[in-house]
Amino acid sequence: LAELGWLATAIPSDHGGSGVGELMLCLQAEEVGRSLAPIPFVASACGYGVGVLTAADAGAQAELLPAAADGSAIGVLLTADCWRDAPRVTWSDRLARVDGVAHMVPDGVAATVALACVGA
Repeated sequence: LAELGWLATAIPSDHGGSGVGELMLCLQAEEVGRSLAPIPFVASACGYGVGVLTAADAGAQAELLPAAADGSAIGVLLTADCWRDAPRVTWSDRLARVDGVAHMVPDGVAATVALACVGA
């Protein structure tokens, strides 16, 4: 999928993506679902990639999105319903450490990076 450019569809070209947009990403997700492909496409390209675009600042986007676009990182989005108990967040300078146990994370077993949605 990386060689076909599917992982880079919604990622802007200045971050290694094709910048085609979210409508094409939806069409690709439909095709992945139609074939019941056992791949982390929706979790990584849709959840994680779009999550980083939505929530991260420009510096974090520049650091995280190229790896998602080229397939060297498989991301997941940890939403509120993944946490049985609220995770603990501690801050050090601009970095946050999230401690907790996430359950039922789509494609979590394949993930190499995660974007966690937690309260402040």
